[in-house]
Amino acid sequence: MKLVNPLTAIFHPPPTPGVLAVFAHVDATVEAIGQLRRGGHTDFTVYSPIPRHEIENALDQPVSPVRMFTLVGGIAGCAIGAWLTLYMSYDWPIVVGGKPVGSIPPYVVIMFEMTILFGAPCLGPLPPLPPLPPLLPLSPSAATRTTWCIVSAGSPRCGISGASSRTPIRSRRSRAPYPLRAPSR
Repeated sequence: MKLVNPLTAIFHPPPTPGVLAVFAHVDATVEAIGQLRRGGHTDFTVYSPIPRHEIENALDQPVSPVRMFTLVGGIAGCAIGAWLTLYMSYDWPIVVGGKPVGSIPPYVVIMFEMTILFGAPCLGPLPPLPPLPPLLPLSPSAATRTTWCIVSAGSPRCGISGASSRTPIRSRRSRAPYPLRAPSR
């Protein structure tokens, strides 16, 4: 009887059919994203070794409202922390050596902790992690100096069926860092 390793499914997922393009320059990547957009493709993923504003602008991703919710929660937490500490100081005053009862510096720690306490839950349920990027038989320098654009076979405009006879992309765990997905419309 053969034992199945549960990590095999994570580190060696099945092949993903699709089209892979590897670019050495950011300008070529931006041009390819523009051509994909003009061609009607919406389901593609771009992997870059570092975040690039040019790629993010070409992908035209919508701005997430999460930052505003977190800001409002953080400001509310800081205000509640200040109110709580000052209220307790004036309700139960401990006068020591003529120091003011409502002194702000000792309460900064409480205000900071309340900011974190109220700001973090405003993030809401976090989205699932992006899929692991494919590891292709490229040199390590290619993975850190090139940009990849993958159009999956499931894309309606790709023209490749799921059961294609073309060579699929082998997906494995990689160190290619920043996946950027094009928004589906």
